[in-house]
Amino acid sequence: MHKPSTHPALILSLSLLSACSQPIPTPDASAPDAMDDAARADDGPDIVDVTRADASLDALPDGAQDAAIDAQPDGPMDSTLDSQPDSQPDVAVDSQPDSRPDVAVDSQPDSQPDAMPDALPDAAPVATTFARGFSGTGFEVVRRVAANADGVYAVGDFSGTVDFGAGSVTTAGTGLFVVALTHGGGVRWTLASTAAVSSAQNVAFDSAGNVFVVGFYGGAGLSGWSTAASSSDAFVASYSRDGALRWMWRIGGVGEERATGVAIDAANSVYVSGSFAGSVDFGTGPVIPTGVDGFVARYTNLGSFASVAIASGASDQRVNEVAIRNVGGVVQTDVAGEFEGSVTLGGRTTTSRGGVDAFVARLRSDGTAQWLRSFGSTGTDTAATIATSASNVVAVGGSFSNSVDFGTGPSAARGTDGFVLWLDGDTSSTTRVRTISGAGSAGDFALDLAADGDATIVAGLCDGTTTLGATMLACGTNGAAFVAGLDGAGDVQWTASNAAAGASAALGVALSPMRGAMGRPLVVVGGRFSSTLDLGSGSLTGRAPAPDGFVTVIAP
Repeated sequence: MHKPSTHPALILSLSLLSACSQPIPTPDASAPDAMDDAARADDGPDIVDVTRADASLDALPDGAQDAAIDAQPDGPMDSTLDSQPDSQPDVAVDSQPDSRPDVAVDSQPDSQPDAMPDALPDAAPVATTFARGFSGTGFEVVRRVAANADGVYAVGDFSGTVDFGAGSVTTAGTGLFVVALTHGGGVRWTLASTAAVSSAQNVAFDSAGNVFVVGFYGGAGLSGWSTAASSSDAFVASYSRDGALRWMWRIGGVGEERATGVAIDAANSVYVSGSFAGSVDFGTGPVIPTGVDGFVARYTNLGSFASVAIASGASDQRVNEVAIRNVGGVVQTDVAGEFEGSVTLGGRTTTSRGGVDAFVARLRSDGTAQWLRSFGSTGTDTAATIATSASNVVAVGGSFSNSVDFGTGPSAARGTDGFVLWLDGDTSSTTRVRTISGAGSAGDFALDLAADGDATIVAGLCDGTTTLGATMLACGTNGAAFVAGLDGAGDVQWTASNAAAGASAALGVALSPMRGAMGRPLVVVGGRFSSTLDLGSGSLTGRAPAPDGFVTVIAP
């Protein structure tokens, strides 16, 4: 680890991600793709401790570059949606990783956040719906969203020049962004990187309202960050409620690292999932993968490394997302991902049925696996997202091809179909499954899930005449954004989909703390679109070059 400095094989209508091991010359706007396996000057993590950092950006370059946009998630290699950054020259950093940070991260105990939960606003926010678009000279993609009492958060990546609400920013390649909105859609604060390679992949918050962002970056990243060792280092960064940097941790090695999932437990510890290639020191010494391996790393709320579990095998394995369940002070960690050949995680192993298979696992607090299951065919099958309810129901979303038995008999796909699968958290047995099947060439995908008690909210992409279980979805051609609510029995209660022509996708979904007239929580949806988008809370019109990013709050 470095010393702290002063101061994260499918093709859709616009294109799917490529294999992580293959270099991509241009950034992909719907999920990160493989990056050059550039040699690095060090192979350990960096931690940056900043009590209060200036969130404003330095002067930005005028030049911008348009990028080819992918519209779908990588089936086999990349579960996060698209956006593959270009490589960047290596930057020399300390060559000897330290086993511990040279400077204490904070004087408070590791188990306590900087701010107390009672610091959140006393006044309840007003329930409202809105639709907000982000449009500039390049592409803009909202990857994930989150919501709490403070407001709504959206993270993603962009190219060219765009104004997220706090003034124009310009990146020469692919930049990451974080936008904090009020519950009415107004801008509270924004962060944006002008680095040539960066993407914010996911976002969560703790009980004090501190915000945690994960993704990957090259170059300098955001203000107050340590410089990346090469073109793709994974990161987790913590910001206060008003956008001030608390700390960031760089996960860097000799290959490509990406963080794609984040979750917070009852003690406000931070869990980060992702993948890495080449030797990486997560905090306990070098870990050397075979091909690409997945990981789930845990950090204290104040930024100290705690533990890591590795999903390994002879080929490629990725942990796409992580969900947490707290039971009487005991943390259960549920993960979803994809693999080729076989995958070993927490002492258990499962073998692929051919091609790329999806896997789901539950880890105990000591890192051992309570169970590990896989689902697949001879084609491409992936588990992109996971959500666990308080009643111990594990919901998994993703996509599959050919014929897959999810535990209730074979399900045959018409091309690339989506699925939502529910498992018993104790035994991993399948309780029910719903497929998302359309006739369009863009395919159908479940890309993000949110748990609302025993109900499940699913967001994703559909194409043309599509069925979710037994319910028809009105989906435009070339791929369309949709979101739907399913009850505890898996039956569809409501849907919202973009019927307009032009490619769109709902990449992230979250529940608002407020409820609408029907008594259901308001639903926050983020993603990308071209042409026109309307999910029921107002129409947005995109502008070339597409796609534009969006955040919308709907009342189901």
